Amino acid sequence: MLKDIALLVQIAFYIIGATIAILTYRSAKRGLLNTVNTEYQKRVMDHLHELSETLYSEFFSTSNDSKPLIQSDNYDLNFKPYISNVANAYREHHEKYKDFEDYFEDYFKDIKNLTNIEDVANYFSSKTYNNEDSHKVKSEVLETFKDENDMNKIFKKVVQDMSKHYRQMYGELHELHKFSLLEKHGMGVPVAVERLTELRARVVSDPFLPNHIAQYVADHLDNRREAIHQILNYEVLSLREFLLIKHEDDVLTYLPSKFQQKVDDSLSEKGYGYGEVIQEVYKIRGMIKAYLESFDPLK
Repeated sequence: MLKDIALLVQIAFYIIGATIAILTYRSAKRGLLNTVNTEYQKRVMDHLHELSETLYSEFFSTSNDSKPLIQSDNYDLNFKPYISNVANAYREHHEKYKDFEDYFEDYFKDIKNLTNIEDVANYFSSKTYNNEDSHKVKSEVLETFKDENDMNKIFKKVVQDMSKHYRQMYGELHELHKFSLLEKHGMGVPVAVERLTELRARVVSDPFLPNHIAQYVADHLDNRREAIHQILNYEVLSLREFLLIKHEDDVLTYLPSKFQQKVDDSLSEKGYGYGEVIQEVYKIRGMIKAYLESFDPLK
């Protein structure tokens, strides 16, 4: 009888011990998972806050020490400095050169300092874009001036031939220069597009941003940068055509403001002007707020 009681007590002890061990393990596991989950949610909140501030900082100050990007001197959707450079370069060119001879005398002035025809050939070949053209140009120069050693005569012939050639192509010097201005001061890929592309890459690759918010922001940035790119391509081509027929000083003076206004108006028409983008930022910040409120421990 005593043995049976002792056996039952021993069995009960093992059962109770095993139960306590299981409960302890489950409690420890739950506590560890809660710690990991809490740390993850903290990271999510930090990254959502950073995204919110990044989008907001383009239009509004996010601290006492900073000012919004749109008010900075190098704001990448302010094209007035670029157009001012174009207008000033054209104005200076128009005042300096009256015809093709003036232009090419200045452009090829280094020829007068050369000493032989080989140097002249090398001079021209160095201005070409690839080896094949370089060799061709060099051979043509050597053949053209093979019996001439007077650098001044070579210089004059080059100026005359080039002037004749371009006069036949463009009619007047300033038309040639108008075409080259936008390439010389070209924007390439607009900085604004580069900025939005870089931000999009950060958003879609961020492991701590909720999928629905990341996708919404990425779509917004995609559409905005595409609109900017298309509008600038069109307006720059329009500007090139405008410069072909207009070069009065007052036109050049007001050109930067008019170009900026046309870009701003076109962006607004497509839904990506100043006011429209701010409203979209408000909407995204609202989505972020709603997501964060879903983790309110008091609810």
